[in-house]
Amino acid sequence: MPGHVAQRALGVLDDHGIEPEGARVLLLGVTYKPDVADIRETPARAVAAVLAESGVQVSYHDPYVEHFRVGGVTLPRATDLDKALDTADLVVLLQLHTCYDLGALGRRGRPLLDTRGTVVTGRFVTPL
Repeated sequence: MPGHVAQRALGVLDDHGIEPEGARVLLLGVTYKPDVADIRETPARAVAAVLAESGVQVSYHDPYVEHFRVGGVTLPRATDLDKALDTADLVVLLQLHTCYDLGALGRRGRPLLDTRGTVVTGRFVTPL
């Protein structure tokens, strides 16, 4: 499934006329389960790896994870969620932490790939 999510993210970028090379993709929630700090066996690592191999600039936001390494590289961590959402070309909701306001995510005006099927509203919401 992580490969499918990554390919779907690349497809959403393409649908919006955004080339993968240099595109800014923000991953929301990189832990294995919501509201925990456990990143063991998280599919987010595989998603990020495929995107990075495609030339995408991958960053992440997760209040439970200070450092997230993919392929030996530490991904940039967004600490200001609003700023990160405003500058991303695509937002990929991977883990539904309670800190994420789902309605607001759907209204941001940025393409959003919702892998959890939970975001309500917005023509920019792309279900998996």
